Amino acid sequence: MSTVLRQPPLVGRETELAALEAIVRTVRRGGRLAVIEGEAGIGKTRLVEAVLDAARGSGATVLAAQAEELEAHRPFAAIVDCVAAAGPAWRGRLDEHLRGWDIRPDVAGERQFRVAETVLELLDELCARAPVVLAIDDVQWCDPGTLGVLARVAASIDKLPAALVVSARPQPRRRQLDRLMGLLHARGATSVPLGPLDEQACLQLLEGLVGAHPGDRLAGLAQRAAGNPLFVCELVGALLADGAVVRSGGQAEVTAADAVPSLPVTILHRLSFLAPDGLELLGLASVLGTGFAAADLALLSGRRVSELVPALRDARRAGVLNEQGDRIMFRHQLVRDALYDDMPLSVRRGLHQELARMLTDAGAPTERVVEHMLRGAAPGDERAIAALAQAARDIVGRHPGGAVDLYGRAIALSADPDARRLELLPELAEALVSAGLLADGEQACRDALSAEIDPDRAARLRLALVMLLTRRGRTGEAVKEGLAGLAHAGVGELDRDRLTAWVAMGRVFEGDVEPAVRAARALLETCDDGLARALAANTVAIAAEAAGRFAEAAEHMAPGVRWADETRSREPHDARPHMIMGLLLTRLDRLEEASAVIQRGRRATEALGIADAVPVYHYQSALVGFVRGRLDDALAELATHAELAAQTDIGWHVYDESLRARIALHHDDLIAAERHVAAAERDAAAGAPPWGIDQMVLARALVLEATGDATPALEALAGTFAAAPAFQPAIGPELARLAVGAGRPDLAAAVPAALRRIAELNPGARSLEACALRARGLLEGDADALLAATDRLSDTGRVLELARAAEDAAAALSSDRARALLEQARAAYERSGATRDLARVDAAQRAVGVRHGVGGRRQRPATGWEALTDTELKVVRLVAERLTNPEIAERMFISRRTVQTHVSHALAKVGVDSRRALAAEAARRAGWRFRVEGLVQETEQAEPSVEAPTRPAVDRHDA
Repeated sequence: MSTVLRQPPLVGRETELAALEAIVRTVRRGGRLAVIEGEAGIGKTRLVEAVLDAARGSGATVLAAQAEELEAHRPFAAIVDCVAAAGPAWRGRLDEHLRGWDIRPDVAGERQFRVAETVLELLDELCARAPVVLAIDDVQWCDPGTLGVLARVAASIDKLPAALVVSARPQPRRRQLDRLMGLLHARGATSVPLGPLDEQACLQLLEGLVGAHPGDRLAGLAQRAAGNPLFVCELVGALLADGAVVRSGGQAEVTAADAVPSLPVTILHRLSFLAPDGLELLGLASVLGTGFAAADLALLSGRRVSELVPALRDARRAGVLNEQGDRIMFRHQLVRDALYDDMPLSVRRGLHQELARMLTDAGAPTERVVEHMLRGAAPGDERAIAALAQAARDIVGRHPGGAVDLYGRAIALSADPDARRLELLPELAEALVSAGLLADGEQACRDALSAEIDPDRAARLRLALVMLLTRRGRTGEAVKEGLAGLAHAGVGELDRDRLTAWVAMGRVFEGDVEPAVRAARALLETCDDGLARALAANTVAIAAEAAGRFAEAAEHMAPGVRWADETRSREPHDARPHMIMGLLLTRLDRLEEASAVIQRGRRATEALGIADAVPVYHYQSALVGFVRGRLDDALAELATHAELAAQTDIGWHVYDESLRARIALHHDDLIAAERHVAAAERDAAAGAPPWGIDQMVLARALVLEATGDATPALEALAGTFAAAPAFQPAIGPELARLAVGAGRPDLAAAVPAALRRIAELNPGARSLEACALRARGLLEGDADALLAATDRLSDTGRVLELARAAEDAAAALSSDRARALLEQARAAYERSGATRDLARVDAAQRAVGVRHGVGGRRQRPATGWEALTDTELKVVRLVAERLTNPEIAERMFISRRTVQTHVSHALAKVGVDSRRALAAEAARRAGWRFRVEGLVQETEQAEPSVEAPTRPAVDRHDA
């Protein structure tokens, strides 16, 4: 009988394969997730291959990779292999992200963000043409960065016709892998556990391997393989190689039924028919890992590549090796493990040491060398320990997480770990902070700074610690650490300027304004460092904003915004100039400029990987949308904010939860409004900075009013109004209205004069003038002042504020004028989808004799074509033109993620399950273009100019 083993059939996995094929069939309806788990050799890889074959057969695009054990220190190895299949341009983008960066807080997180964004953009592009299946086999060997990217993909894939399939062994399980698995299962992943094959499946497998029905002795031997299909295959292969299987009358049987050896012994026995030289070469190859390059094997064996050809050809013909691209692979990890473990430990260590030296001498990247360094290092080996520490220094800028691991291994191998840790602590602290292990990094920084270390390194650590604390909202601690750093005489001029700038900005956030502004102004006069100057400008601007001088604050921020726009480098964006400027321009009614600045900041931080800043820009876009009355657009941006904030753990949520509460009130969802404002209050009570407190207090007051009694919130509202001029424009008019309604006008007596002062400080900001007029009109019952407030708001783009002012004026006027104002308010609320406000206006209109019958305006339905918002219609039009999400985002000057949200909403409302079906439905509908064509011109306008106009801009869409 032939000694060649047939390709093993996939048997006993019909249920599991059906579950995975169902994912492929339904992937067009939205993201699908699957997790295949089982021990080595149980058939995970065969099942992954089968589902990928099914995906290709259905027309889906396949991106697949297999993680390898000896590539754990190659950053994003499996992701790079997947993306490379999409073409050199995409691979080039990843290579750009993986270059070395400066050491700063959470470099690893920023790089991971950029890689994840590239993968998600690739999925967006590919999914516009066909569904995509992304598969990673043996995910237990993936580096933490890859696991983080897969978590981002899993969290975002629900809006795409794409599937993520991963396979993993039960062991080893690192913390990051457990987190990924938990996320996958929490998001509804199809779980496919693989256990041993049953007796019938084993018999099927045997019959497929030997080409005949197995006899009793052969079947009995296979049953002792505990249902592991790889073990069965290896056992049969060894028997065939020994000529111990005979076939007669359609039945295959073994000549003797000896005891079944262990799987490694079986594998080695099966390989014993190879020539001794070939076996020796395979043993050396096992040191290189499951996959290897022929050049590396030549280096380790001391031979030319041409001399390896006969042995490698024989091993390939025997089914021991195969090819994947330009790499040679063992056909299974356990085959490689059997050969590797057959060598004595001292021999394995020696070979890894030799190979590490050879690769280093050959100029190989450190990431390729470190696994061999680790496996070649023995406890107390000072040479190996020094090499590991140097390797950590070499890779910390590119792979800080890997550097942390190498420092840890160097410490653990030392004869005196405590002394070695103290020696390496400053370097370890920087690596921890850069790796995003912020809690450990913070403690290591403090430990290092308490010891006697090099002044330059101490200054870097202090700066990193101050940045870390500031970005986590712990500005008081940041100020304390910064002052401690400035107290050291050995701090260089650059570090001193930057520490001074960070301390000044922290102080102004903490309310210690005067010394902060003095220090900042001194820096602006004497300092040449761009970052220190930008932070100093922030300090002066924030102080001016707190005092209600918004226009002055914008002038202070303009140089920082220009610097960031012109240089497009990381440092300017560390100061967050676009973030501050966007809010200031919104306050000044320059809404188009605000939106443009916010989007430029978002794009830049996405490109630079500043992960904790990106969610905030989505909140700011939501705020501008809210001001314009585009409540659905605001919710879409807040959904993106929530998704990203959950992935980046940016800290406090007072501002976004407060905005959600206010939108819920407009939508007449009091339960959601209460939930969101309570969440904001919990954050505020837990120590959140005061950003957004005015919105939180206002939201609470409006919730209480909606539930029947705003009186308990009036004092809190009045106290917040008095706390800072920056809070007064948002709170003042509503404080006046509620105070009058509660019979406590005394609580708002100071409001009109305070608002008038702020308006005078910001000439040209018409909404600020309107705030003062509206508050006075409400408190004094002055109809002329209320009408004037409506007039001031009419060209600001502030739709909801204008509608509310029109209501106030209508209440103070005669019925004819009141009817026109109420109709104006109604139209605005109807377009915004503000159902609670519509009900209130309906009641006011009935009081003056206006009733809306069945032929009047109606609210937007929840489903169907008419349920689409204006923005969703624009997106659908571009989907119908076959644009991808990134292309639509570029056309509409919004983010790709927000486009995904709009597409997802449109699919749900129209009741279709794919972009193609959505485009077809759009093409079939007569008249849908009549509604959308009027919106297209705005979509296709040129991107707003970087240079800001000198006067408030008019929002043409809402005027």
